[in-house]
Amino acid sequence: MTAGCGLPATLPADGGYLTTVLPGVVLGAAGMGPGFAVGAIAATSEVVPAEQGAAAALRSSSTQVGAAVGVALLGVLDAAAGHPAAGTRPPLAPVHLAGRPGCP
Repeated sequence: MTAGCGLPATLPADGGYLTTVLPGVVLGAAGMGPGFAVGAIAATSEVVPAEQGAAAALRSSSTQVGAAVGVALLGVLDAAAGHPAAGTRPPLAPVHLAGRPGCP
């Protein structure tokens, strides 16, 4: 899974999908199945049967929160590093909803 996630960092600017992107996607997918299964087993193996559902829910929630926090931190680091593309998108045009169904 690590190789599949790290491979896109080595992509050339002129590479094609089949030769540069697809190998990373295949490696990542091949590692995710066993990785998630092992993680779920490890998180719930020592839990009493009556609490297995709560342990599985806690593991799933922790995974989602960790991913969201990780992406947010990467965005902060990117903006703090002064990346040339950070903050250069033009503002969105205002949407006028007055007079549409359900809007005052």
